Amino acid sequence: MKLIRAKKRLIIKAIIGLILLFFICSGLFVLEYFGHDERIAERYPVLSFVSDLPKVLDIFYWPRTIFRKSKLPLYQIVVKSEDLKKIEDSRPSRGGILTDEYKESVPAQFIYNGDTYDVKIRFRGTMWDHWIDEKKSWRIIFKEPDYFNGLSAINLIIPETRGFFSEAINNFRAKRLGLTVPDSRFIQLKINKKYYGAYWQTEHWNKGFLERHQLSADTNFYGEYNPIWEELFYSATGWKKYTKDKISPVDNFSDIDLLTSLFAQAKDEEFWQKIPQLLDMDSFYRWHSLNTLSGTIHPDSTHNVRLYFNNVVGKFQFIPWDISQGLEPSVDVSYNVLANRILNNPEFLHGRNKI
Repeated sequence: MKLIRAKKRLIIKAIIGLILLFFICSGLFVLEYFGHDERIAERYPVLSFVSDLPKVLDIFYWPRTIFRKSKLPLYQIVVKSEDLKKIEDSRPSRGGILTDEYKESVPAQFIYNGDTYDVKIRFRGTMWDHWIDEKKSWRIIFKEPDYFNGLSAINLIIPETRGFFSEAINNFRAKRLGLTVPDSRFIQLKINKKYYGAYWQTEHWNKGFLERHQLSADTNFYGEYNPIWEELFYSATGWKKYTKDKISPVDNFSDIDLLTSLFAQAKDEEFWQKIPQLLDMDSFYRWHSLNTLSGTIHPDSTHNVRLYFNNVVGKFQFIPWDISQGLEPSVDVSYNVLANRILNNPEFLHGRNKI
């Protein structure tokens, strides 16, 4: 009789435990689904463990991880624990920005397909979601001339920060539109034998990137000078160079200054007349069409704009980057002041619409 009562109590406790687990999992699911877990961690650092809890939806993938092996290339990084701690201690706190003073590099070994490379590694990504949690985005820097498949540096980016597969789709679209994008692929990563899952690998912006894509590397190639986050098209001060024009004896920004001065100072009629002299309009139409297809507003007036000055034709061309995937239609939504002003001209709008 006692044994029966004990079994009943055990069953009741198990049922109550399962009910509690159901409600806890449901709550975690809601937090994860709407992104509240990260907002809680950002607003209340003491509760940051909430965003580090195993994701509820991961349970559907556990059978795959147990019974199926990934076909993705496997990279391994071996780094001294004290060096790893050194760069972890140097990073900003949650909510911070990875400015130059925090970009600490340490020596490591990179292993792939039985080959070992001496490298330097550091965190990459301006915003804290790239490096605050256990899984981090990395920049791997190879030593000359022992490059990795001709690459002097690669970026290993947490897929979640690129919408998991969104960047892969957008790079595919960009190529179909005839635009240049960094070579990229998914890989899996181990650090000191600990498995960190899938990463999105991309080329780094440098001379080698341009040369591999049959573009002149002896010209100015611009991106935003993070973390200023200022409007890019009102002056040349918000830009930095990835490569430089070798013809000019000084490191000048005259080309980007011409573009920003035209935007900031010219009235519409003059702007519309002169902008095709500075900007490859076909490149712009295709870049803007890519953004529209993606439903994104991410390449806005402050960041995620890459301008390559093609010194053969003497005009700027767009190179897509971090396009993202929007949830809402972005046809002619206001998010980039340069694009807005160009498309206010019916002739230019028609050119975009044809693409």
